[in-house]
Amino acid sequence: MSIGKTGPFFVAMALGASIVSAGAQEADPGAGYEPLGIRAGSFVVLPSLTTSAVYSDNIFRTESNTEDDLILTVQPQVLVESAWSRHALNLHAGVQSRFYDSNSSEDHTNWRVGADGRLDITRDTNVVGEVEYAELHEERGEPLALATAAEPTPFSALSGSIELNQRFNRMTGTLGASYSQLDFDTVPATVGPPINNDGRDREEYEQRLRLGYDVSPDMNVFVEGRLNQVRYDLQPPAVPNSRDSEGYAVQGGVTFAITRLVSGEVAVGYLEQEYDSPAFRNVSGLAYNADISWSMTPLTTVTFGAGSSVDESTSVGVGGRLSQYARVGVDHELMRNVQLSGALRFQNDDYEGTTQNEDYLDAGVGVRYLMNRNVSLRLGYDYGTRESNVAGRDYTENRVGLSLTLQR
Repeated sequence: MSIGKTGPFFVAMALGASIVSAGAQEADPGAGYEPLGIRAGSFVVLPSLTTSAVYSDNIFRTESNTEDDLILTVQPQVLVESAWSRHALNLHAGVQSRFYDSNSSEDHTNWRVGADGRLDITRDTNVVGEVEYAELHEERGEPLALATAAEPTPFSALSGSIELNQRFNRMTGTLGASYSQLDFDTVPATVGPPINNDGRDREEYEQRLRLGYDVSPDMNVFVEGRLNQVRYDLQPPAVPNSRDSEGYAVQGGVTFAITRLVSGEVAVGYLEQEYDSPAFRNVSGLAYNADISWSMTPLTTVTFGAGSSVDESTSVGVGGRLSQYARVGVDHELMRNVQLSGALRFQNDDYEGTTQNEDYLDAGVGVRYLMNRNVSLRLGYDYGTRESNVAGRDYTENRVGLSLTLQR
């Protein structure tokens, strides 16, 4: 859903092959280890290939009868970045293929292609936009992933956004809109007929306005309003109740940079999602987000994030769920070419209209060794768990793996 999207779908969109799924952002390579790319006129082409071998003790993320396996991931991707003095245009394309040693029914390939850019109209006015198309699969253990699916559920995602940024002396303004279309495929079930996911197909729209004021060169206070509309393809009588909804969020906050040590953004307000059908209870609550970076030492960076959103649900009698998360990550440069990272992320999903409530915890640590500009190795461990008051939905998973990245 369009209010502060933090749901698992957008995690999957990243197509990351990182072993540490808790969300740690690795530090940039030290001087002399960053990739140079291939110069092509006024563009720089940055190709890369990452392969990883990961052992999981619970690939289906089930509460009982757990299954372990070795997973091989191959992920080529290419970035094309402009090197212009004004304006910008970036292209990206990537493929991620996963192969399971003993459970070939879980094998799948994701891919995406997209572009983003910026048009500098004047010194104080610019327009930014992006568009992307992706063919993806739902990860096992995600909130809406069905345990009875015999294989990961494929879906396609088309998304785009445009945003106008304007400055008036010390006043700033942003006007934007975004669109996404999701189309879920039918999948075989472990028992019974295939699972038809047409009832999940939908379009999402969002409109956003932010007005800010520069209190100082390093601090901007702002107010922001967001509207969203969710429109499902299937409507009654094809389904018992329409899942269409409209929502809004209003926030006030501040962006800041305290010297070079601490920077980020914090905002708080209120959100609500109203459903067209009286069968579904409206969802409302505190709207908030935080994204803070602290350079604790020249070699150590700590990041903190938090946020709330209203996300979709497939549960009977539930239109949406209030999702809240908090995360912390640490990156430390042990040596210029040896980087340590760790992350911890907690998420709570409260399903409005029922007693269903679920907690997710992900934690991970990793070490990255940069051999040179073109080759790096990474060793990582990841722990994930879900605790639910619905019988049979708990799980715990441990992962350990090694990845090799080749880049130009």
